[in-house]
Amino acid sequence: MLTIEAAREIVREHTPTPRIQERRLTGARGLYLAERVTAPEQLPRVDNSAMDGYAVALPGNASINKPIKLKIIGESRAGMPWVGALTAGTAVQISTGAPVPDGADRVIPVEDTTRENDCVWLKTAGQVHDHIRFAGREVLAGDVIAEKQVKLTPPVVAWLAGFGIDRVKVFTPPRVSLITTGEELADINQTLKPGQDLNTNRIFLENLLAGEGLEPAYCRHVPDALEATIEALDEAGRDSELLITVGGVSVGEHDHVKAAAEQVGFKQHFWKVAQKPGKPLYFASRNRTLLFGLPGNPASVVITSMVYVYPTLKRLLGATNPELRTLAGRFGQPVEVLDSGREKLLLVSIIGYQQHTARLQPGGPQQSHMLSTVTNSDGFIIVPGEKTTIAENETFSVNLFPWAEIRGTSAQSKRTDNG
Repeated sequence: MLTIEAAREIVREHTPTPRIQERRLTGARGLYLAERVTAPEQLPRVDNSAMDGYAVALPGNASINKPIKLKIIGESRAGMPWVGALTAGTAVQISTGAPVPDGADRVIPVEDTTRENDCVWLKTAGQVHDHIRFAGREVLAGDVIAEKQVKLTPPVVAWLAGFGIDRVKVFTPPRVSLITTGEELADINQTLKPGQDLNTNRIFLENLLAGEGLEPAYCRHVPDALEATIEALDEAGRDSELLITVGGVSVGEHDHVKAAAEQVGFKQHFWKVAQKPGKPLYFASRNRTLLFGLPGNPASVVITSMVYVYPTLKRLLGATNPELRTLAGRFGQPVEVLDSGREKLLLVSIIGYQQHTARLQPGGPQQSHMLSTVTNSDGFIIVPGEKTTIAENETFSVNLFPWAEIRGTSAQSKRTDNG
């Protein structure tokens, strides 16, 4: 069987390049730029004041040791600049952000002045260029103002809009379809029949997509029947770039996803990975459509989607860093792990920090059906298959869940060592 990294590499190799489209900037929030954007003009556009006060032209005999009296000849306000040029011995009252008139070489803050009718007394002469924001100091025309693959967050959208940019090229969000399988599952608004459980897998995946601004283009629950599975896979795969199925990928008599996928033209790239949980993971493609067949246990769905599906989704969105965030962590005491001969995806909780390294404890019982352990965990580590004991202070890279709230190395512990 494949190792986790070998399987991840196969997924990366078969992930298509994201499509590109042009959109209105105001309708592109949350997407990723498909082009480098340069400034069409400089910022600031003109010299402007950083303070409320007076733009001044000092007389040649001005002394820094005594107050200086200047004649006020106008006012420059934001949006209503004073037109003209200062001559020696004159001043213009000025507001923050207002254009600095020609002839002024500094701005004196209002608190360093005293006004007397149409004159102003300066308590200090200041320094040349004090409190002036010079044109082009922040950005020159032609400078890069947003790199390709930058996410259009609210401040980035506002930044680009400030240059009058109205349309941008972005990576087209992928169409994602979800199919869950099995008579044992019911939707949240249905009455459970004997032997049934609620379809938490569908709820998890829908919310995972919603976190990336997406909703399923096709979402269906099918019974454990070959013909129904064939129909759903064929329909979902017609206009999707990412198709996720849950359940039906093992070797049971009622597991039909793999056979159904191959009947409708999907090419298998791998089936089964030497990992625990999630061994019967299935990956295939048809044209531009990628198919992930996830095992049905809730904890397996979460972990395998984090290892394989989530990074693929981020690549299809055009993200620069599609992988999960990581940080270094270690356990304060030895931890026994099951010897399965497979790499173990061990759920862990961060309970504090020591010397810039997270202190870890298992998130709970490592059972693939136990969603409670996932909710008590911040992420997972990958433990080599041959390992049966994690040594005290042995360091691992912790793969953080996208929703994990990690407060930094000075953070207080959010859980006790006793859980």
